Amino acid sequence: MDITNPWYLLFMSGSVVAIVNGVFTILQKVLEKRGTTRKALRYLLLSSIQQECREHIRIGHIGSEDLKSIHEWYDLYHNDLGGNGYIDSLIKKVDNLPIKDGEEN
Repeated sequence: MDITNPWYLLFMSGSVVAIVNGVFTILQKVLEKRGTTRKALRYLLLSSIQQECREHIRIGHIGSEDLKSIHEWYDLYHNDLGGNGYIDSLIKKVDNLPIKDGEEN
């Protein structure tokens, strides 16, 4: 094949465009899936934080390790996963609970 042939160049440039398009499509699907996974993880973490906060509010106290865990989860939810301030009021209520360590909750 003569690489200076216009038909060959047209064929090759079309092939390159097809390959780049295919790679772009694959990348786009991976990023879409990643976004869906991130949303699902954010929702699951939100649900867990809500459940833990409500349980401690119900019993009227919290252990220091549980409080630390809730704040670590909240930081992941809010800062790393882009969660909103939906649970801020629950976090504030939990922060105001008496801390009781060494007791079964």
